[in-house]
Amino acid sequence: MASHRVFALLALLLVLQAPASDAQHTKEVIVILNHANQFRMLIKLLQDTGILNLIQNAIDNPNPNFQGITVFAFNDVAFRKLPPGFIENRTLAQKRRLLQYQVLVGFFTFNGLSTLNGPVNTLAGVPLTIVQALPSRPFVSSGSVITAVKNPLTEDFSASVFLVFDVLIPPGL
Repeated sequence: MASHRVFALLALLLVLQAPASDAQHTKEVIVILNHANQFRMLIKLLQDTGILNLIQNAIDNPNPNFQGITVFAFNDVAFRKLPPGFIENRTLAQKRRLLQYQVLVGFFTFNGLSTLNGPVNTLAGVPLTIVQALPSRPFVSSGSVITAVKNPLTEDFSASVFLVFDVLIPPGL
């Protein structure tokens, strides 16, 4: 477990050392999410916390150790499932941790996720668990929430983005 945290923290430090991207690059991730027209709340949260720039920097300016990222994008319906005030009552650091928990350290295609079974590191330093509950249909679990991974919004190296219908809550949040 400690090695998972060390690996995720090292990956995050490497991402944070990437040069800042300009506004044109940041719009690329927004375009992917806006194309599906169901991620307004997620986009706002990604922008407000700076995580959008962190993700885009990792994609645009990969360091030699970068192996891609995989994002579980929860839609507006997922936000409405949360208890009232859940997001609003969190600190900036807690919101950042929540969003970093939706990002796997490593690039996975849908087929790649379909063959996994077990913990995978996140940018938050706490692993999510990939579970094969149905044939060829991966699910992702935070322990308290389990949700199906839907077909990708994009899965071009170095980033893949998958729709999920629940917000994955990291332990202790």
